[in-house]
Amino acid sequence: MTSNDIIGWVATSLFVASYFVSPKGLRLIQSSAAVLWIIYALNIDAYPAVAANVLICVISLVSIGRDKFLGKKNGVLTEELQEEK
Repeated sequence: MTSNDIIGWVATSLFVASYFVSPKGLRLIQSSAAVLWIIYALNIDAYPAVAANVLICVISLVSIGRDKFLGKKNGVLTEELQEEK
């Protein structure tokens, strides 16, 4: 098994594990998996996979930042913000 195979299997494991965590955890784990998939795809010259995973990583990180900015916890507005609305 090559180091690239290991990267691919770790990325796969992270992606699968992301389905067993909270929404915030899901985005963090999927971002991490996407980074590993980018490395894997670059090593095998699979540029469409690189592009797809760059998009996934950026969207995940932006959504985490948006939730933090809006005061959301696990994708839900905190009670203080709900009372203001």
